[in-house]
Amino acid sequence: MKEKIVQWVDENEPIFMKRWERLVNIDSGTYCPEGVNQVGKILQEVYEESGFHFVSYPQKTLGTHLVGVRKGTGKGKLLLVGHMDTVFAEGEAAKRPFRLEAGRAYGPGVHDMKGGLVVMSAACEALAACRYEDYETLTVLLNSDEEIGSPTSRAIIEDEAKKADYVFVFEPARTDRSLVTARKGVGMYGMEVEGKAAHAGADPQAGISAIEELAHKTIAMHKLNNYETGTTVNVGVVQGGTRSNVVAAAAKADIDVRIFTPEEAQRIQEELQKIADKEFLPGAKTTLTGGLNRPPMVKDAGTIRLLELVQESGKELGIAITDVASGGASDGNFTNAVGAPTIDSMGTVGGLAHGVSEYSEVDSLLEKIKLTALTAMKIHQIIS
Repeated sequence: MKEKIVQWVDENEPIFMKRWERLVNIDSGTYCPEGVNQVGKILQEVYEESGFHFVSYPQKTLGTHLVGVRKGTGKGKLLLVGHMDTVFAEGEAAKRPFRLEAGRAYGPGVHDMKGGLVVMSAACEALAACRYEDYETLTVLLNSDEEIGSPTSRAIIEDEAKKADYVFVFEPARTDRSLVTARKGVGMYGMEVEGKAAHAGADPQAGISAIEELAHKTIAMHKLNNYETGTTVNVGVVQGGTRSNVVAAAAKADIDVRIFTPEEAQRIQEELQKIADKEFLPGAKTTLTGGLNRPPMVKDAGTIRLLELVQESGKELGIAITDVASGGASDGNFTNAVGAPTIDSMGTVGGLAHGVSEYSEVDSLLEKIKLTALTAMKIHQIIS
């Protein structure tokens, strides 16, 4: 079966390359729902030809989320996750259409993650074309809002992950071809300080500077950084005051938190609350808002078992598979947090995502299609 899969993928390379070009040349930024839905329509047709049945989840202002399922005759439930939205504005595809140069593919979203979308669809096609059905269900989830934190698709992702034995997420692979088996959780917090206005020249002592209070708190928050454990706290946006000759009565900050474990997330939240409650300037009052936006993706025993299968498939293809932990988040954080062992970065190899020089290595497309299909054929081996 392995030789049959490999041969089928090699023979159909022109179809996959054309699909990649077609997807990249569609503007599908998160806030371009028409383009996102166009991408979804193309992919849904491909999957339906391979025997998938779909449920659609339309959104008011964003693109439609899609979930497709193909039933097999064996055991094991595998979920494949990919997002159809990009970070690019409407018109970017016309400015920088898909192009090939020196073994690399370029264009908006070529790497993050339209290459991954092609890998997902082609791997499923390969399994269907070669009549492999030794699984209980093969499910694909295509969402439209990952680039803004998956606010409308999170519940769908979590529900599907709860049904799955294992999950692959098709975010881009690293430049060294590494897969991601752990990701930091992300906290998004706000801190608002209420002070007291006063004339900065005539009566400054009558005021309470919200900006000064926030400055003390900012220093305290940044002291929570621990690069050895991977914990980072960043006050990224600060606003406050009205005029230079007025003691600022209000100030606020936006804070980004990254952590590797749920326990550390809880500890940092408690520390942030202590900083908010402390009055560096008597009379200043502070409110902390927000919380954990994405739970950490943990490299657990199930993920290690899945990684071993991927590495076994890689060895058969002559590829050495390594894994890394990432500071960035993805929908894999959600799938792992509900108990589904997850491996991320099953998409194409490349770099410079979200920028005008974003690229994917062309040879990685077929490599990852084969790797996904061959590993899917092994899932039943680790189902208890």
